[in-house]
Amino acid sequence: LGEMKIAVPGRISVISNAEYGNFEKYLLPSVTSVASDREAIVSKAFSIIMDGGRPAQRQHLISSRIAERESVRQF
Repeated sequence: LGEMKIAVPGRISVISNAEYGNFEKYLLPSVTSVASDREAIVSKAFSIIMDGGRPAQRQHLISSRIAERESVRQF
């Protein structure tokens, strides 16, 4: 984005969908990330599969954590 002269977070905001070894905080600008409980996601998926592949409900809430860093513009 920097090579294309697109300002982060000025013109766009960037958010990572997971944390990968905490590298996000070393990028310029540091990248905001959303980390979900992977174990809970896998557990819920296997539970649905073991129950015949049809979930009793269509939506499942999994806890997530947002690490807000420099890549998201403040409003």
